[in-house]
Amino acid sequence: MTRELFGYRLVSILIIFLTGSQNLSSQSSDIPLFLIQEKQESYNLNKSIQFLEDTDDNLTIESFQNNSLGTSFQAYTSKEALNPSITYWVRCKIRLNPNLRMVIEDWFLHVGNADLFEFYLLDENYQVIHTELGGTLRPAKEKRIQTGNEISRTLISIPPAKDIYIYLKYSRITNHNIEFDLLLKKNDFFQSPEYINNVKRDSLFIGFIFTMILINLMFFFFSGRIGFLFHGLFISGVLILIIDFFGVTPNFWFIKDHPKLVQYIDFLALAMLDICLLYTSDAADEEDS
Repeated sequence: MTRELFGYRLVSILIIFLTGSQNLSSQSSDIPLFLIQEKQESYNLNKSIQFLEDTDDNLTIESFQNNSLGTSFQAYTSKEALNPSITYWVRCKIRLNPNLRMVIEDWFLHVGNADLFEFYLLDENYQVIHTELGGTLRPAKEKRIQTGNEISRTLISIPPAKDIYIYLKYSRITNHNIEFDLLLKKNDFFQSPEYINNVKRDSLFIGFIFTMILINLMFFFFSGRIGFLFHGLFISGVLILIIDFFGVTPNFWFIKDHPKLVQYIDFLALAMLDICLLYTSDAADEEDS
C-alpha cells in the first residue's frame, strides 16, 4: 500500500512538472523575439513589445511567472489609445547573437512616459535575475540612475546567446498621457555632445535672465521705486518656469528626492506672475487717473 501511494505521488509530481514546463514553453513562444544581430549604438524594441491592462493594480511579477496571465498580453502599436488612470504591464524578449562578440552591460533602457515604473529582468527559465525602480516621480534615492530625473530609464545587461525577458509595470499619478517607448541605448543622452551644447546654450540664456533680475533689484534698492521690485519678481517667476522647462529643476538637491514638489514650484511661479501683473495693472490705472 505504501509503495502504491508513493507511486501515485511520483506520477503526480511528474505530471505537474511536465505541465508547468509546457506552460512556460507556451508562454515564452507567445512573446515576439527581438534578435540583436547587428552592432548598433541603439535599438528600438517597440515592434516586439506586448502590453496588458492591470485595471485593479493587483498583479505582480509572480502572476506571470506561474503563467496565470501569460496569454493575456496583446501586441502594442504607437497608435494604441491607453488609459492614463490604470496600471499597465509591458513585456518583450531579447536575444543577443553570440557571433557578434558584443557586450551589453549597463546599457540604458528608456521606457517612455511613466511617473512610476518597476523593471524586472527574467532569465530563460523565467527566474527574476534583476529588478529596479524608476520613473519621473520616483525619489532619486530609490533609483540606480540619480541624474536626469525628468527621463524614465533604467540600466540593463544582456548576456549573449540566451533569451532574456523584460517586464515593466507602468503607473501614472498625474493622469497625463501614457506611452510605451522602449529604446535600448549604449550611451545616455546626458553623455552626448548634443546635450553638452544644449547645456552651454541654456546656461547663457539663464545667466542673461538672472542678470536682468539683479539689475531690477539694484534699481529698486537705489531708487526705492517698488515697480522695479515687482518687475524683478516677474522675471524670477519666468526664470523658475524656464529652468523647469529645461529639465533642471528635477535634479536640484532635495527636489530630486521629492519630485512632486516640482509642480508646486511651478504653481508658485505662476502665482508670482499673476501678482506682478495685477500690481502692474493697478499701477497703470492709477497713473491714468
